[in-house]
Amino acid sequence: MKIVTDPDEVAPKAFTVPAAAKYLGLTEKQLRRLLTTKQIRSRNTGRAYIISQAALDEYLAGADEPMRHPDSMPRSA
Repeated sequence: MKIVTDPDEVAPKAFTVPAAAKYLGLTEKQLRRLLTTKQIRSRNTGRAYIISQAALDEYLAGADEPMRHPDSMPRSA
């Protein structure tokens, strides 16, 4: 087993909102809407969301239904 001592050698397994938005090609606002509507699994620490790469890849894989752009989704009242 290799012991990693340099943080640059580690590939991220979790993302912040800005990094996850870039990964998905969305704006931060669009991503936050997907997070608050629970269309993408995440953890909310109270101050920030932590989004796993698995959750992002799961969202990208999607279902058989066509994906809707986050800005075209109806807003909740």
